[in-house]
Amino acid sequence: MELPNETENLFIEEKSTETGSWISNPTDSFYLYSEGYKLTGNLIYNEMITNSKYNNLLIYPLVFNYRQHIELSLKKLIVFGFEKLKISGVFLEVHNLERLWLQLKNDILIHLPNEIEKTYIDNVERILIEFNTIDNACAFRFPIKTKKDKYGKSLEIDTVDVENFKTVIDKINYYLDIQYEIIDRIE
Repeated sequence: MELPNETENLFIEEKSTETGSWISNPTDSFYLYSEGYKLTGNLIYNEMITNSKYNNLLIYPLVFNYRQHIELSLKKLIVFGFEKLKISGVFLEVHNLERLWLQLKNDILIHLPNEIEKTYIDNVERILIEFNTIDNACAFRFPIKTKKDKYGKSLEIDTVDVENFKTVIDKINYYLDIQYEIIDRIE
């Protein structure tokens, strides 16, 4: 393996459509970002199920990618909801799933036809709060907390059942997809 030389840059224009990526796509950028994180989570999950040898390494990017997907999905629903409902507003510039969920619920969902039983909505909220409590957007990115927290351990849990995690994440994603469809039907 060689070391970088003085003529190399990390980001250059693509040389081939087979080895390049078009990041300046005019389509829905929220979709491109969030679905990219979700797809990466799916790929990681499939590798973990196929070959458990790397589960202790892959759990961090798995949870991080799904969390990032959910955060971007919440922000997209908020933006889309404001647009379709013709309400002035912007999503909170936070990574806090609980706060984003509450903004979606209180600013957008209350204006929509209630097509899903309250029990399910409460369950989604409970799970998003749990996710945010376990991972404040950094716990699966860094092994330690911040200096102000005296560099304590970032995660308070010791193990994760990957199959259960994926099953519940898929249910959360299904709920968010339904909300997108409901918002999209607004005239």
